[in-house]
Amino acid sequence: ESNVVVEKTKDCVVLDNAALLSCDGHVRSFLLHKLLSELEADSSFSTVERVYNLASGGEEGSVFLSLPGEAHVRREYGKLIMCRKPAKPEREFQPKRLKVPGQCRFPALGMAIKPDIVSSENVPRDEIFRNRSPFKEYLDFEKVGSSILTVRTRRAGDRFYPLGSPGRRKLQDFLVDVKCPSRERDRLLIVEAGGEIIWVVGFRIGDQFKVTSETRTLLKLEASVLDEKDNDSRFVT
Repeated sequence: ESNVVVEKTKDCVVLDNAALLSCDGHVRSFLLHKLLSELEADSSFSTVERVYNLASGGEEGSVFLSLPGEAHVRREYGKLIMCRKPAKPEREFQPKRLKVPGQCRFPALGMAIKPDIVSSENVPRDEIFRNRSPFKEYLDFEKVGSSILTVRTRRAGDRFYPLGSPGRRKLQDFLVDVKCPSRERDRLLIVEAGGEIIWVVGFRIGDQFKVTSETRTLLKLEASVLDEKDNDSRFVT
């Protein structure tokens, strides 16, 4: 399991897709069954097979599956991400300012964001360019240009420049392309600086803020799932 599971919380598991596919079939099925059960999702043989087909590209080209038992799975950039569907009711979410470095919790959405400033000399290049977690990203701090970030949910007309894209796109179109279900889109956290989207949490950073060989100072962004008992929404320094 340690070679396959990249990150694990009570609500989400991130798998290395290639490592999963390289497992013996019985081991792979047992692991998927175990992880789905832990997420309180349907872990029947047919569901395990559907998840495997998604991982192997055999689910009719899909990159997203909504599963019985309140869970969903998506395949993206070499990762297989299995998450429990949010059980909390939708609430009005007010944008929050976030200092760098710092930390801010968003109990209504069950998430926390922690930014930090680090020297590129102190982070291995593999960790920057081969980062396997959708909940941790490195950006060029000088390109971001601000130590005050805004964290919010999506707005009508949002546009951004997804990493690897030839140009700016409507956020709505991007979310459709990555098969993010409509019921999840209003719960996504978006990190913004200077009016520009720098990170759609769990999916993609803005291309204009990517790290290059010229980058000297990094903005490290991490997202985490809050425990149910954590109701503290204060800004924490």
